[in-house]
Amino acid sequence: MTEEKLRILFVSRWYPHKEDPMEGLFVQRHAQAVSNYANVSVLYAHPIINKKILSPRWEFSTFRDVDELRIYYSGLSRNFPGSQIIKASQYLFHLIAGYLWLQKRTKRFKLVHVNILTRTAIFASVLKNLTGLPYLITEHWSRYLPITNTYRGILRKIVTRYVVRRAGAITVVTENLKNAMQRHGLHHKRFYIIPNVVDTNIFTPTFLNHSSKKLLHVSCFEDKSKNISGLLRATQKLSHLRNDFELVLVGDGQDFQKIKEYSQNLHLEAYVTFTGLIEKEEKLAAFSTGQLRVLITKPKIGAFGLNWQHCNHMTFFPSHSFEQYYQGVRRCWRFGQKRPVKIDIVTSEGELGVMKNLQRKAAQADKMFTILVAEMQNELKIDRSTQYTKKTEVPTWLATDK
Repeated sequence: MTEEKLRILFVSRWYPHKEDPMEGLFVQRHAQAVSNYANVSVLYAHPIINKKILSPRWEFSTFRDVDELRIYYSGLSRNFPGSQIIKASQYLFHLIAGYLWLQKRTKRFKLVHVNILTRTAIFASVLKNLTGLPYLITEHWSRYLPITNTYRGILRKIVTRYVVRRAGAITVVTENLKNAMQRHGLHHKRFYIIPNVVDTNIFTPTFLNHSSKKLLHVSCFEDKSKNISGLLRATQKLSHLRNDFELVLVGDGQDFQKIKEYSQNLHLEAYVTFTGLIEKEEKLAAFSTGQLRVLITKPKIGAFGLNWQHCNHMTFFPSHSFEQYYQGVRRCWRFGQKRPVKIDIVTSEGELGVMKNLQRKAAQADKMFTILVAEMQNELKIDRSTQYTKKTEVPTWLATDK
């Protein structure tokens, strides 16, 4: 008799939906990976802004062995005093309704996996009070980092600390994020680092193809944070120097049409290709197999858990995170690499402080590893000598009479 799999409910603040099929894609991949060992259901509620919905729209489907329930409801389009409380109440109401529906459809859940704080964890905490159902939290949001600094509000911080304290465990995707959360007082005795899910069937080095010069950019087409317009301007300058390359832009999002029109205004039709959203992993496989010669990405996506020994040239725009730089370099400079690895760092005079901070952390890391190795060697030493520290006492009945 086979043992029944654990039933887990994923509740996520971000998840692919009809308005943005790339939002929270990493959470979807995580749920699919967990489904190899457990029965996974996903509950996702999404407010539709500036469009009237007479009644909530529910969409249920099964994708790659994961049951997915998406609930679309009419959200508030304006902010006013008390609007955040109303938005949170709407969100929690639809999560509870969705949970009750899933509960009737399936057997009882044994665990709730919360993704992205804070509202999702409020729901899980209420559920724990009512049913005793335990929950754990996986956080992806960079709002805790000093460079982002959007984790604000006294009430938000009080509630977040409460739901974190009640969780069974906390996981984050990087050491940097863990440290940032702890600086905000979000501590837990079970605090683990689990990087984003990677398909090792795709990220496998194979043959190289240098005949074509293709640059690949993958993003959710949100220009404010991705700076795709800046990439196009750089492409225009490159086109004045050479014409033997192609830039492939993969993805979709709110600025997709605007970026496409901007590319036409720069007369880059001969150099830039827009593929739109590619649901499958062809884009990643193309770089791993050498069909794409250059990949443009960011550390959050490409600096952890990948094996790219076929690549030996990397370019970084430095940040204060030594962890991202260290992990990024190790994607190529690792076991199986047969060539010297070249690392270029592009910076400016205005970022000298960032560069010095990164160099300081690198020197401290080298010093730390040197001390660790030395201490490990000391522990491995075996002292075979025998030290006698006590004087031998002879019983009186063995003593020789004088």
